[in-house]
Amino acid sequence: MSDSPIVIRKLEKKDLGKATRFVSRMMRWTAKTHSKGGYSRESLDHFISTATRTLDLALKDPSHYCILALKGREISGIALGQVLGGVSRIDWLAVSPESHRQGIGKKLVAAVESQMRKRGCHKVTLFISNSHIPAIGLYLKWGMVPEGSLKQHLWGGDYIVMSKWLERKI
Repeated sequence: MSDSPIVIRKLEKKDLGKATRFVSRMMRWTAKTHSKGGYSRESLDHFISTATRTLDLALKDPSHYCILALKGREISGIALGQVLGGVSRIDWLAVSPESHRQGIGKKLVAAVESQMRKRGCHKVTLFISNSHIPAIGLYLKWGMVPEGSLKQHLWGGDYIVMSKWLERKI
């Protein structure tokens, strides 16, 4: 499977079960690996249920989106978000640990940007835990800039608001 090409595409109904399991696994891995002191049970449950709802909404509501990175038949990365008022909010982006350093994160953010340009968005934004250094590095390389900080935000965690402005075609 390591030699399989990476395929980037939108979530399809047939992917929902695998995508839901991937989200749960990755949320738990991220909480364990990149959060100072771990996430509370309440926050982890909230983040998993919100991401799972977004997966479902991506199939039904055009303002939501889900982009998959597939290696063979396995999901190796996901980007989830919503578009509102010309702004794309990335709610969650993850690449499985066994697929790190293979360019999958770069491909996912490029796919988000491409899709958002087609939708006429002028900005992509997200907030990220300030302890998740690899993700912050990816977003900086993509051209995002820190726009603000959220101190003691959700469940007391500190976050960085990052954004990238997209050129609008008039």
